[in-house]
Amino acid sequence: MAKREGVSAFLTTTRLVMGNPVTRFILSGASREYKCIYKDKGEVNAPAIYHALSMLAGEDVTCPASVRFLGILIKAITAIGVSALGGEVEDVKRAVKDPALRRGISLVLRGLAEYGVTVPQRMPAPFLIVWNFTNMCNLRCKHCY
Repeated sequence: MAKREGVSAFLTTTRLVMGNPVTRFILSGASREYKCIYKDKGEVNAPAIYHALSMLAGEDVTCPASVRFLGILIKAITAIGVSALGGEVEDVKRAVKDPALRRGISLVLRGLAEYGVTVPQRMPAPFLIVWNFTNMCNLRCKHCY
């Protein structure tokens, strides 16, 4: 069997890991919405992965036990993955302080849970909305109109 190189090997590995039914089951659990209490924002209803990333960013969050466990798991996976790739965990913590990045990550993981790995990747909601000259969205979603 020929050895795969670079991007091809990465995409094949991603498809094997993320396309696995067990991984998709875990991701669907991490995509489930929970109400957590933030010290500065009050009660927030968001996916468990969003709250776990908020904990990684250092926010003061009170959540159910399952979300706290996911937060511990995300912290451990992040530390192992970043150190294996030669990065700094503090850089990741600074990056996930941005709520838009946390929403984007949770949306991508929800898309992986629902649809698996697809090319192009299918998302359960728009990933990015471009506001051009009118400063208004033109997607005409059911929840907006």
